[in-house]
Amino acid sequence: MNIILYLLQTIQYLYQQNCFLIQFICKYIPLRQWAFDDSHSPEYQKFKTDALPKIICHKQDWDWNDLLAYYQLRYHKTLKPVVRRKECDIPEDCHCPSCNAPMPYLYRNNGKKGQILCKVCQTAFSPEKNRFQKQYTLKCPHCSHALVHKKDRKHFIVHKCVNPKCSYYLHNLSKVKPGKQKNEYKLHYIYREFTVDFFRMDLNSLPKNASSLKFRKHDSHVMSLCLAMRQVFLHLKELPKNFKFIADGYSAYPLAAQQFDLESKGKFKFDITQVIGLTNDDEVSKKHRPYKQMIERLNRTCKMSYRPTNGFDSYDGANY
Repeated sequence: MNIILYLLQTIQYLYQQNCFLIQFICKYIPLRQWAFDDSHSPEYQKFKTDALPKIICHKQDWDWNDLLAYYQLRYHKTLKPVVRRKECDIPEDCHCPSCNAPMPYLYRNNGKKGQILCKVCQTAFSPEKNRFQKQYTLKCPHCSHALVHKKDRKHFIVHKCVNPKCSYYLHNLSKVKPGKQKNEYKLHYIYREFTVDFFRMDLNSLPKNASSLKFRKHDSHVMSLCLAMRQVFLHLKELPKNFKFIADGYSAYPLAAQQFDLESKGKFKFDITQVIGLTNDDEVSKKHRPYKQMIERLNRTCKMSYRPTNGFDSYDGANY
């Protein structure tokens, strides 16, 4: 019995020593990083895909009649209309945008400033600037402030968090070196809302010349080409246990993976392992570069061998 107690005490002592050593190493001994040191620079921030925003839906599923019935059941009394001390100036056709309660259940919440409060669902609204006209609001996942509609592109809308106290913005701002202009970097949270449903595109009816051997910078169809990734998952009901997706450093691949996560509601959620650079300067490149080189070798074969070998004078002929 004494031996067992002695062994337990020894195990606890060794565990404490291990915890101390781990803390000492993490604090004083710089370990070799898994990724590039440069990847933590604000210069690379524009290539990163931000997390999904919070979506706040404004349209409610209940009706004012249902709420009155619930109030009667819950409190055993009837919710009566507003008792007014003076003549009401709210139009008779005014209804609560949340529960559709009529004018008798509405009253001025702040005098003549314009805000109206619904007695049934306790929703405050303004008839002139009604936030319920929008179906939903996008909010920053870091500070919960509403995103601002900044730019309209051909296939997506750019939403931006402009909160100067956002933790995401302050963290990126702290990495900017003194003397550098902060407007040169992507520091704020940005979300791209796509207006084209790439998952409804018919992959079998693409034109014959849809592919291209011109690997130039990047036209408006890059995102749709990444979502051609759909062919990989076409016959899969779920991802394999050891599934890995290897890509280069281009930011369209994480963005496409994010769209897959949205479309499948988490069923096809996967991470992108990006191999950055031309040399194996980090552990990621050493382990996964052969997978990237297979695709690069195919591209070089098409560009350098296939076109001149078959006598094509231009890339358009080789594409055809």
